[in-house]
Amino acid sequence: MWGLQRDPDMAGVVARYRVPVIVMHNREAAEPHIDIMADIAAFFERSLAIAARAGIRRDTIVLDPGIGFGKTPEQSMTAIARLEPPEGVRPAAAGRRLRASASSMR
Repeated sequence: MWGLQRDPDMAGVVARYRVPVIVMHNREAAEPHIDIMADIAAFFERSLAIAARAGIRRDTIVLDPGIGFGKTPEQSMTAIARLEPPEGVRPAAAGRRLRASASSMR
């Protein structure tokens, strides 16, 4: 749920066992006035850097914008409407698979 950013051992475990990983965007709390797409792009860049340092194979990474996680309903709709490619994601993330599912977060 935190794109390899919260548990310092997660990326190493994923790399060691060569398993697929879903890198999901999340925020502590919704902030209605931020540019959510820029935030998602920056989050993915940090997560992809962590994955690269750990040796996680690029073809095993799936990006998930985290619909409903730390976003207002409007931000979630923006993320859905602009799923591919996420604006601002640099070429390092280009060509990655995307996943999105709705959650009943309150």
